[in-house]
Amino acid sequence: MLTSTRPLVPFGQIEALFFDFGGTLAGMDFAWMARELLARNVPCESTSLARAEIAVRRLVSAKLAEENPPAAIFPFFLSSILTQVLDAPAETINELVSKLTPVLLPEGKGVKLWSSVDQETRHALHEFSQLGLRMAVVSNADGTVEANIRGLGLRDFFEVVVDSAVIGCEKPDPRIFQFALQALGVEPSRAIYIGDLYSVDVLGARAAGMHPVLLDPHGEWGAVDCFTTTSLSELVTMFKSKT
Repeated sequence: MLTSTRPLVPFGQIEALFFDFGGTLAGMDFAWMARELLARNVPCESTSLARAEIAVRRLVSAKLAEENPPAAIFPFFLSSILTQVLDAPAETINELVSKLTPVLLPEGKGVKLWSSVDQETRHALHEFSQLGLRMAVVSNADGTVEANIRGLGLRDFFEVVVDSAVIGCEKPDPRIFQFALQALGVEPSRAIYIGDLYSVDVLGARAAGMHPVLLDPHGEWGAVDCFTTTSLSELVTMFKSKT
């Protein structure tokens, strides 16, 4: 069941859902990552990589919340994942990160990497649409989110897609959320933002006056001051029980 701490979300008053993209709607292609590791004589199961990615989100969130966060978070993200799954010294991890980053993000673009959408997510988006909820995407990205969403067959679900690289500001700056709200014509008090990183998604959406929901599949975040959900399907159930 969906769990929460304060504040409560008035589900019956919500008109629109705004989603993060990577880590919320789409996952990394961990099968591809595992193949690239194996090509470098580093065997690793894709399921282990996927589980580790969820486990290190708190580390990534904390890194982004630092006074001077790195300009590019992916090397830290990848290093944290590999540290979780490989019994290898830091030097080996760093070497793998250096070699894999340009492969997984060619020209700094993540279209191929963030390319996994499960059927549960697709079904949940359909259910939200059937409930009459308007939907949009707000992502810290590299200018490719629109193409990514189209390639994954999800574009028809969303009225608005906002990519930080396109509009020139990124989460947690409330302006990126305000831009999306204005584009959709929805008051922030009637909107939910769903993401997977507390410091970026929850704090940013809250600063814009929206209701944040943190995606937490395995209870990694513990007690946080916002709603958490294990899945989008669980969120569908919450809407159905409140409307």
